[in-house]
Amino acid sequence: MGSLGTYGEQVCIGGSFVLTSWGELAAQAASFDEDFLVADVNPDYGGPLDHPLAPEVFDRPLVGWNALVQGLSETIDQMGFTQAAVLVDGTLGSSAVATLATDALGPTNVHALLVTGANDRLDASARKLVENLRLPVRELPMAALSPDLALAADLAKAHLAALAREEGAMPLSNLDKTAMALETMPGMLAPAGLAPLGDVYRSTVLDLVHTRNTISPVISRDSCRAFEVPAIPGVEECGPTPEQRLGFVDYVLASHIEWARALSDIADIEGHPQVVSAILDRLATCQPGRMSCCLVIVMSTCTLDDAPWPLGMAWRDRPRTKAERADKLMGSAVSLGEDVDDAIAKCSSSETEASARRELPRRHARSLRRSAIPSRTCVGSSTSCETCLSRAGLPPTSQRAAAEGTARAAAPAVAECLATAPTGAPSRRTENALPLGAWYARLERTF
Repeated sequence: MGSLGTYGEQVCIGGSFVLTSWGELAAQAASFDEDFLVADVNPDYGGPLDHPLAPEVFDRPLVGWNALVQGLSETIDQMGFTQAAVLVDGTLGSSAVATLATDALGPTNVHALLVTGANDRLDASARKLVENLRLPVRELPMAALSPDLALAADLAKAHLAALAREEGAMPLSNLDKTAMALETMPGMLAPAGLAPLGDVYRSTVLDLVHTRNTISPVISRDSCRAFEVPAIPGVEECGPTPEQRLGFVDYVLASHIEWARALSDIADIEGHPQVVSAILDRLATCQPGRMSCCLVIVMSTCTLDDAPWPLGMAWRDRPRTKAERADKLMGSAVSLGEDVDDAIAKCSSSETEASARRELPRRHARSLRRSAIPSRTCVGSSTSCETCLSRAGLPPTSQRAAAEGTARAAAPAVAECLATAPTGAPSRRTENALPLGAWYARLERTF
């Protein structure tokens, strides 16, 4: 069953289907539309069906664009608005948001604030876009704001908020997920309203725009190329073109946020460990700035809010080699303590106890041969490992062999320990012998 509609920030697109137990598609409902589906399938029938359906071809950018259109339309309606205000400056993000709002609400319900003066080619592209979309426009020259581009951008956001308040519309931000992750620094002016692309990476926005242009080419080529790669040290080495460098940055972000991969794992796959480290450092640095960002429409399995970085973190991860991360030497000896506890719990007689005492060290000796675990100082005692082995009943020659640090030398020591270990009822144990559980625990910690 696939739900249809927008629930909070989640967008559901429908598309329910019936699949037989042998893997054929028996029925499928429409996506992005309400549908009533009835299908009769006999689970005892082994197939094949007389008329199986062919699954629809999944076009990810087209489905993504339609999901954003549905989510934006229903989210604005749920928030009590019928109109939206957008800032158009000819860049990729502003062109995508303006087109998305027009598809979702209709051109008469979208008010455009046209910001000009930064670039003649982008100014022409922005004017052409609002003309193609047939939007009501209010022009705002940047020269009238400030010669400082950063200050002019902040003032343009304030003018957008004023236009939205005047028209009773919801202001839409042009931020995408890449910008919210790496470009929303603490202290920046927080955007108001709703960010339709706030959970979509910039490289995906580029794919969405290309797909939308196949329906009707409203966004110019200059606007499609008008995007910035986040200013990360060394990112120029990650690809010859801006699209490839942007793809690298977005892949690192998706690997860490959606797929929960560690820094070293990402560097092993993609290379450029210093660039990967710089990207994740910037992601952590921007965490306080993201706390004041606007709402987003959820389009991924994990949003930036779902994967927060703890505030006040005093350390940063670094790329580590495989040798540093491979802690395999400890892995195969960990299970001995659990085996001992289980065996002791099942011991209801001295005969069963003696049987467990004979079996478990043999299993431990075989584990040592396979794992080649070097010996180390016993962490559970202030004395040396040889002393621990002595207390366990090993003679001096076996103590030295066990302390040499290899499984080949340690295995005979364990075997000899089996022969010298106390046997029989507890009253017959030697003076230096430990209780059964403690003796096994010390033997395990020795290796």
